[in-house]
Amino acid sequence: MEGTLQSVGVTVLFSDITELQELRDAAAALDKIKLLNQKLERLSFFDELTGLPNRRFFNDTCNREWYRMMRTQRPLAFIMIDVDCFKELNDQHGHQTGDACLIAVANTLNSVLKRPYDLIMRYGGDEFVIFLSCISSKGEVLRCVERIFRCFDNIYTDHVQNKNIANFSCSIGIAFSPENGENFDVLVERADMALYKAKRMGKNCCSIYSENIQYQ
Repeated sequence: MEGTLQSVGVTVLFSDITELQELRDAAAALDKIKLLNQKLERLSFFDELTGLPNRRFFNDTCNREWYRMMRTQRPLAFIMIDVDCFKELNDQHGHQTGDACLIAVANTLNSVLKRPYDLIMRYGGDEFVIFLSCISSKGEVLRCVERIFRCFDNIYTDHVQNKNIANFSCSIGIAFSPENGENFDVLVERADMALYKAKRMGKNCCSIYSENIQYQ
């Protein structure tokens, strides 16, 4: 009888330890799944190379900002930035150099934004966008653009000049709301049209959307 009781006690104790370990293993697995989901969620909204918000984040966030602007009747500016001749830089000096330049662009553009509610995103490839809400004047936006051009000069000096690359510049297109777009998709389209005009003007310059761009 005593041997039987002892045997049952050992069996129960062994079962408890096993269940406890299984619970610990399950908790550890859940933690790993949670961390993986957090990483996947971040990757879905943030660019892996630069760490900036990506186009999906852009679509979600900027539409919310647009509706907020419509409610508050505060103007905003949408700035599209395209790195000039980036394909040639990649082809001649390799993707490692191209990636380093894109990271430098992201880091320096972040320094341009002075207000915590302004947004910068990597739109795709060598394109970046800046979303300035609640602007006080167009002059405020143009001062931001001047800082962007200075940033590219600094990137050239710090990251590109020693690679025998002639220059490193960008072209910029700007559209303002509400005057340049009755909805957010139109605003983006018109900023892109202004960017295309800046490219046609010889690059390394800025163009502001106006109605006559559509007929040029």
